[in-house]
Amino acid sequence: MLARVRDKVVAHGFEDTVTVQDCPFLELERVTGAPYDAVLSNLGGLNCVADLDAVVQGLDRVLAPGGTAVLVVMPPICLWELALVFTGDFRLATRRLSRGGTRAHLEGREFTVHYFTPRQLRRALGHGYEVLSVEGLSVFTPTAESKQLAKRHPGLYARLAWLDDRLAPRAPFRGWGDFFVAVARRAESGQA
Repeated sequence: MLARVRDKVVAHGFEDTVTVQDCPFLELERVTGAPYDAVLSNLGGLNCVADLDAVVQGLDRVLAPGGTAVLVVMPPICLWELALVFTGDFRLATRRLSRGGTRAHLEGREFTVHYFTPRQLRRALGHGYEVLSVEGLSVFTPTAESKQLAKRHPGLYARLAWLDDRLAPRAPFRGWGDFFVAVARRAESGQA
């Protein structure tokens, strides 16, 4: 994934303005060149950490005061996964609800995934960050793995996308998608 991002940075001529570094969330002190004006955590990477407070401490080291963090997190409720109850796949339908995380397998690796609500993320960010927006992704539209619905039933997909456009930024829907995107601004120096 990082190789693809690096290739895109080069292809678009952003080498002087975009930095891509591979570093665990709990070791952000290893990041070079900080502080940065913006940081991005995509695809639920934060869900591989049990303690968001520890991540925020590291985030404070790499994000400049007044800087923006865009954090993509998987919440404990995904309507599309809960619907799997009707197919009989109870384990997959309820895996996000497991206290203490759930075991996952990806590309030959096994690890624990923890699911967080928008409220838990806000609490971890604390007074040092202003949460500018939170919006659910794939609340009513199918998850990224379910592309066939859009191809087979474009009218239904359009109606579901219409619902997403209107309801995904609102509580409680913003915490019921496959992911949610939170945009937060770090307080200026001395404002916490």
